[in-house]
Amino acid sequence: APFVPNWVKEIDWDYVKNELKRASKKILYTELKDAVELPSYQAFCGYLRKHKENSLPEISIKIHRTPGASIEVDYSGDGIQILNPATGEIYTAQLFVGTLSYSGYFYGEFTLTQKLEDFIGAHKNMFSFFGGVATYIVPDNCKTAVIKNDKVDPIINPTYQDMCVHYGIAVDPADPYSPKHKPNVENSIGMIQKEFFGLVRNKTFTSLIELNEFFRDWMIKKNEEVIRGRGQSRKYFYEQERKTLRPLPEDAYSLFYFKKAKVHPDCCFMHDKNYYSVPHQFVGKELDIKFNGKEIYAY
Repeated sequence: APFVPNWVKEIDWDYVKNELKRASKKILYTELKDAVELPSYQAFCGYLRKHKENSLPEISIKIHRTPGASIEVDYSGDGIQILNPATGEIYTAQLFVGTLSYSGYFYGEFTLTQKLEDFIGAHKNMFSFFGGVATYIVPDNCKTAVIKNDKVDPIINPTYQDMCVHYGIAVDPADPYSPKHKPNVENSIGMIQKEFFGLVRNKTFTSLIELNEFFRDWMIKKNEEVIRGRGQSRKYFYEQERKTLRPLPEDAYSLFYFKKAKVHPDCCFMHDKNYYSVPHQFVGKELDIKFNGKEIYAY
């Protein structure tokens, strides 16, 4: 019979197999090392590879990216639970991620919801973190970004379009149900789910601020970590890509909403129980209204 090291006999491999769905090999190695005298990390991974169930190899084609060309954004399908210590209520924070397609440099934050206000706020923070904007942005087909995607002439959410105009970035939504159209952000999300979610799977957070501070520290370190196969970190490639990004506008985007309004015979349209006058030639016509709590525009 082949020789089996003592450390192999001490490990519950069924537990390891199940935990690999939630955490990375490196996290599990660090945790197991506290209870078992393990060899090197490479030896641990080598043993895992030998006993891995056989699967068909995946075939992929390398796509050459241009620095500063695109940013891919998406929400993760799962989140992290936060405990409200005052009420005992548990709610799930949603993970937003944006990735520069060339460098793989990524930004992420947890939001309370995936609604428009949180979605736009996360974009503003992302652009600030990157220190500039790419030529175009590739969002998922959520309603906060894309109302209808027919591949030829997609209808973009007017607030999302307004924000992108403010930052001077074009919208190029991914095809529906096609994660390969935004592979870089999908890879970032997969890495975060495997490594960060695995790292905090037994940790309890009591506020969104606490969770985001913990995640930001991890994110910065991860961006500085050398990538296997590329020989450098995401931050190294980002420093090259940053020179090609367009500068940010002087002011951050102010959130606006949009709706339709008809001009009445008295030359006014109504919004939020108030009346606004326009030239008489627009009587009976429909206007596009852009508004927030401070300003209103009619087109």
